[in-house]
Amino acid sequence: ARQFCRDNQISFFLFYLHRCLAAINQIPELRYRVQQDQVVLYQQIHANATIGRADHSFGFCPIDYQPAFGAFCEQAELSMARVKSSEGLCFTQTCHRDDVIHLS
Repeated sequence: ARQFCRDNQISFFLFYLHRCLAAINQIPELRYRVQQDQVVLYQQIHANATIGRADHSFGFCPIDYQPAFGAFCEQAELSMARVKSSEGLCFTQTCHRDDVIHLS
């Protein structure tokens, strides 16, 4: 995978993240969540990743899953740029969603 990303000038992080989300979204058992004592099956699971900054701090970055890798990368890069240009943890209401998996 790493060599494939190098050869194609693709971010290894985004490649790995997309593949993880694709696998998670194919397995119904990984899309179950408990809400108010009820089991809920989400149609799609997204990511909340920690993104490092130049000053060695990090922020939380919600990244929505999209099946098409190109569209996923475009959206993820915009989200990551917002976090990199901000301060603090960026732990917003979006980070509290139940339809996410937390990755770092």
